[in-house]
Amino acid sequence: MAMTRTAERKLVKQIMAMPESKRNRIVEALQQLTASPNEDPSRELLALLLPPARLKRLLNLLLEEIDRQRRLDYAEERWRLLCRQRGLDWDAMSEEERADFIVQLIHEDRDVEKTAGSL
Repeated sequence: MAMTRTAERKLVKQIMAMPESKRNRIVEALQQLTASPNEDPSRELLALLLPPARLKRLLNLLLEEIDRQRRLDYAEERWRLLCRQRGLDWDAMSEEERADFIVQLIHEDRDVEKTAGSL
């Protein structure tokens, strides 16, 4: 029985919840499994459970999620920096305060653009 897309997404979420070192080992193993066929019996067994196309899809989903998480982590670090520069603590802010802060920054940026455009 093939793994459904819903099951694939659930598995990706479970893998993403793992420590980064373990997640990286899983990615490496999936990359090796999808790179080239081998006579290894464990690979043959896995191929019966997850056909190569599904393995590649799972790997791609996982890599996309890792990339998305890295971008989110980077963005959050940027928000923390912008907060520190203004004497605020991102981690102590509520979700509503964070949203207000972001809106304020967007308006600041628009005000700067308007001022620069009128010069």
